[in-house]
Amino acid sequence: MLGSLGRRTLLIALIFTLGVLLGALHAPVRGFLNQQVEDLVAFVEGHPLEPETTVWQKIEHDLGLAPWRASREPSSTDAFDYHPLTPASGLESIFPESEIELFIDADAPALADYAGMLVKTQVDDGRGYSARLLLVGFDGRVHKLIPQASGEACDCSASQPLNYFQIEGDRQKLKLSGNSLVNRNSCGQVAWSVNSRYLFHHYLNNDGDHRQPAFWVLDATDLVQIETHSGQVLERISISEIINANPQLALFESRLKGTLQERWVYGDTRFEPIGRSHRQVENADTDPFHTNDIDAYSGEAGGLFEQGDLVLSMRSLNLLLVVRPATRKVVWFASGLTSRQHDPDFRTADSIVVYDNNFHNSSSRILRLEASASAEPDTSFGTRRINLVDSAAGQRFQQLTGGYQFYLDDGHSMIVSANHFNFGIDTDSNRVFLAIRHRWREQAFFGIDIERMLTRQAFDDIATASCQ
Repeated sequence: MLGSLGRRTLLIALIFTLGVLLGALHAPVRGFLNQQVEDLVAFVEGHPLEPETTVWQKIEHDLGLAPWRASREPSSTDAFDYHPLTPASGLESIFPESEIELFIDADAPALADYAGMLVKTQVDDGRGYSARLLLVGFDGRVHKLIPQASGEACDCSASQPLNYFQIEGDRQKLKLSGNSLVNRNSCGQVAWSVNSRYLFHHYLNNDGDHRQPAFWVLDATDLVQIETHSGQVLERISISEIINANPQLALFESRLKGTLQERWVYGDTRFEPIGRSHRQVENADTDPFHTNDIDAYSGEAGGLFEQGDLVLSMRSLNLLLVVRPATRKVVWFASGLTSRQHDPDFRTADSIVVYDNNFHNSSSRILRLEASASAEPDTSFGTRRINLVDSAAGQRFQQLTGGYQFYLDDGHSMIVSANHFNFGIDTDSNRVFLAIRHRWREQAFFGIDIERMLTRQAFDDIATASCQ
């Protein structure tokens, strides 16, 4: 009798405890599920600032879930006389069903000082396709594969550091992208690693950044300066500081004044643009503006821009702006002149070159935006623009999710990486002197990026480097 009563009492206590727990979890679980439904509906319906045609485009462009190979024929490739590259001994197995193809004008003055280039593309390492660096020579050969291996650092025999910066994820912690930035040497081993506070994003390793004593990278809503050789974090600036220092410009209003339709952008309809703290930004969506690239000015004085000024690209606002880090003041901006742009680079003390994805139009383009040398910021800044490269060999190129460019030392020869179509072009004559692509199974094409052009000394240094 007593045993039966004890069991009943225990059962009642368990039921009561379970009821309390379910009651406590009801509100947060319901809130979480409601938020997921709202996010999904907002994703499907779209946002008035970013008109998109299909759900697939949103999946491909905004979530980064596009397949690693393309099903369509890339544009602007058939105009060139491509020749297959010959893999170095031992590398044939990594290209079982694909072919790297190169067009090169060996007599082009732009190539006189270079022996080859670093190229990033997908290769088969036996466990599936993943991004690797290839050392491609202008002799028509793939000389080396840099494995980008994980693990301990190693002493590399190279005389100069490669300084290849790569954003990585931690699969064990289910963070597949953006939670660490690593610097790899010429053997593919990690020289140093920096953990992200939020989400590292879109650092483009194009020519020039690896030579600077320090560089800037985006950690979601933070601008982070990192010492090149040690990985030490030198400075961290929140975008909230920039917004609060420039309230008269109201550049971010469209993303920061909440409506139910915009809740998916930042997660809180009470979010206000002026006077908010860094923690409010931290607690909001980590990527409300999709700030996708940053570049520091290191050129000559005498114009609007000064040494150390930072140009930012905010894809979701179709906005470019230049910030002076010491004061957080915006000294120049261009709103609406580009669409989903990437990779703004200072060209002179009064001009910026940017890869304009020109979303929903017939082709991407490279624009040169001219600023004013006026000492005071003005809303007319950015209204002057010049099309720099709108075609290559008379054909269009397009890259809706990224794309970048950089100049060679002669000042007018430009390298453009636009996913399936990478080329070098003389902007004075519009003459293409270099093009490269990665053909897979004859019908589809891998994405491929020209990471860096290499002098003979730098090329040989990487080719002969070994891990000790």
